[in-house]
Amino acid sequence: LVEVSHLIVAVGEAAASSLNDICPALEACLRHPDHGVRHEAAVACSAVATAFPCEGRRILKSRIDDMQSHMNEIERLAVESEAEAAAAAKMAPKKKFRRPRLTKTADTTTTSVEKSMPHQYAIHGNAIVVSMLVHELHHLPGGVATETLDTIIAVSKNLLNCQYSEGLVEANPGAACTCVRAGYFMISSALTLGTMAISTHFASVFTLWQRS
Repeated sequence: LVEVSHLIVAVGEAAASSLNDICPALEACLRHPDHGVRHEAAVACSAVATAFPCEGRRILKSRIDDMQSHMNEIERLAVESEAEAAAAAKMAPKKKFRRPRLTKTADTTTTSVEKSMPHQYAIHGNAIVVSMLVHELHHLPGGVATETLDTIIAVSKNLLNCQYSEGLVEANPGAACTCVRAGYFMISSALTLGTMAISTHFASVFTLWQRS
């Protein structure tokens, strides 16, 4: 992946014919379990944006949408885990003078956490690439569209609000932490666009910081 990013920058427009093969592969690597792979894939996507700003903007929009869908899946898994734990607690036999067994509840929580891991990887990888693309596209022709910035702030709010979701925090605190970190990643990247671009979002950003 390191060599790919260097080649894309070096070759430039000559790599246009390979974008249909390169971009899907890079986007798949953003969901890889290994942190280093996700990071290098994000760097390669940034290299694509440098050579092809229009393609960079397309990747940016698709990654924001993908992040929102993975966050929704994490929340769905947390709700399912909570419902299954409640059902297991109701069905568990109650015995006097004995501590209740929590094996079923623990198993349910563990399964929910395991199922959420691919979504956590995707959220982390997407957050890295969004932060890199926002910073890179800001210095390229066309920049970052206002509506794209609005979407970034909106998705960031949703990610940060995961810390106030009792069901998610209880069922899967690691996933909640991943979402919050991703939200701050994206807000930090938005702030690099300068005061003029981000001025309409200052109040909401400061409110999010204060609540945290």
